[in-house]
Amino acid sequence: MKNSPPGSDSSLGLLSATALVIASMIGAGVFTSAGFALGALQSPGWVLTAWAIGGVIAVAGAISYGALAQAIRESGGEYVYLARRVHPLVGFLAGWVSLIAGFAGALAVAATSFEKYAAPLFGSELPPGYLAIGIILLGAVLHAKGVEEGAWAQNLIVVGKITGLVVLVGCGCWWIAGRSVAPAVVEAPPLDLYTFGEQLVWVYLGYSGFNAAIYVAEEIREPQRTIPRALLTGTLIVMVLYLLLNFVFVYSASVSELEWKKDIAAVAFQHLGGDNAEWWCRVLICVALITSVSALTMSGPRVYAKMSRDGLFPLPIPKTGNPPRLAIVVQALIASVLAVNATLKDQFTFVGFLLMICAAIAVGTLFYVRDEDSTTHPKWWQLLAAGVFVAAAGVLFVLTVIRNPTYSAMAAAITLAVGALFYYILNSWFAPVRETPRDK
Repeated sequence: MKNSPPGSDSSLGLLSATALVIASMIGAGVFTSAGFALGALQSPGWVLTAWAIGGVIAVAGAISYGALAQAIRESGGEYVYLARRVHPLVGFLAGWVSLIAGFAGALAVAATSFEKYAAPLFGSELPPGYLAIGIILLGAVLHAKGVEEGAWAQNLIVVGKITGLVVLVGCGCWWIAGRSVAPAVVEAPPLDLYTFGEQLVWVYLGYSGFNAAIYVAEEIREPQRTIPRALLTGTLIVMVLYLLLNFVFVYSASVSELEWKKDIAAVAFQHLGGDNAEWWCRVLICVALITSVSALTMSGPRVYAKMSRDGLFPLPIPKTGNPPRLAIVVQALIASVLAVNATLKDQFTFVGFLLMICAAIAVGTLFYVRDEDSTTHPKWWQLLAAGVFVAAAGVLFVLTVIRNPTYSAMAAAITLAVGALFYYILNSWFAPVRETPRDK
């Protein structure tokens, strides 16, 4: 029997796909990194410049991934693109890195950040890890029930999150404009390009998730049209929100009062509106992080399910339209272990930078791979965006390696070596990966 084309029996439309992108992007990064960026750059203006440049890179990535999604309409993201267009081993390594850092690691970071912002709301000390694991398991249960149920719940929370963040930005700007005495301005030191580039790396990670819809392509209606629109729309919305939020954060008080603060969002609103403002800020950030947990729980397991269908991941394969429940459970368990083991989580943080290279290689295939169907060939403006994204990802990765040369090399080598070993073991035990014909 001939298989139905991807998206034929799916339940996710443009709204759900866009909500998934927004939920995946707005996570822990934007609520924590500005304090460290201020400490390093000593200039609110340069912090905002970094977030603007990061937004341009993310928009270029969204356009590029939209072109990839038009050519290959399968779930699985970089795993599928690299397995089909480069080599199955390269695709497997991308999926392997995604399993460890791209989703499980990111899920642990979002959950522990949720715990950090939520714990003071309860007014009592809770054992470390309880809230983090609780929110991870809640997301797993929600998305294990069904694709449509999980998507609608996420859509409602995302709408509430955006509304709340807009109110937060509006109140912050109003307080900043209405205060009688502005913080003293200290002359910033000369800009160090290397330091600026290092901060740009973390800003880029704050924008990660702009490609979220590609991981559930087969569950999206009319993916060839819907995915590019969802990626670009969601990324542009988040870019505007990020710039406004960071404006409020970095201009809420003096640099000396904000620099190196891990919870800079709460600190900023404490300065602007007192205890009540800080309390509401924490509530809205917790909602934002809940959607981040939900989005990662929805996207990641689709990659492992796709690898399983190709015979390279020992998990039962669900029927089309059903959530990959066992994959959801596996990811939740790995994320829970990382959430309660801070040392292990920190060790895996860098592995996430390997995803930049996976993304750059996947986008780079737009330049040398041509599908037989001319309608899927990338347009000139898509190739221009791909060039910007590949160049930027390469520069950011090099900056990361220069900063931690020994640790970076060891983390990358060990991760890829173990992944390659698993590939050959699983490839000998299960059916080998076979090229799936591209949809016409």
